[in-house]
Amino acid sequence: MLRLPFSPPPLLVAMPVFRALPSLMLRVWKWRENEIWSAHYTAKYERDQALVVWRTVYDQFVNEQVSTVAENQARERYFAARKTVEKTAKAVQSFYGNSPDKLQRGMMAHRPPVKP
Repeated sequence: MLRLPFSPPPLLVAMPVFRALPSLMLRVWKWRENEIWSAHYTAKYERDQALVVWRTVYDQFVNEQVSTVAENQARERYFAARKTVEKTAKAVQSFYGNSPDKLQRGMMAHRPPVKP
C-alpha cells in the first residue's frame, strides 16, 4: 500500500465530493420526477385502452355477441387500471408536497406531447 510522507487535510480530500454533490442530488431529483410522471402517463394510457376495450365488449354484450364473463373481465380490467391511475396521481401530488404552485409547474413541465 502506498503511504504518503504527509497527511493531506481531510477537507482537501472531501472538497471534490462536496462540489459534485449538489449536481448529483439535482440529477437524482429530476430522475425521480421523470419516473413518477412516466408511470402516471403510462397508467393513464393503459386506463384509456382498457376503457376502449370495455366499450367494445359492452356493445357486443348488448347485442348478445359475447358472454357476461367477457364483459365482467373487461370492466374489471378498466377499474384496475383506473385504480392504478389514482395511485400514480397520489404519487405525483406527494412528490410536490402540499404546494399547488409546485404541482402546477410540474404539470406544465411534464405535459404529454400533442399529437398532430
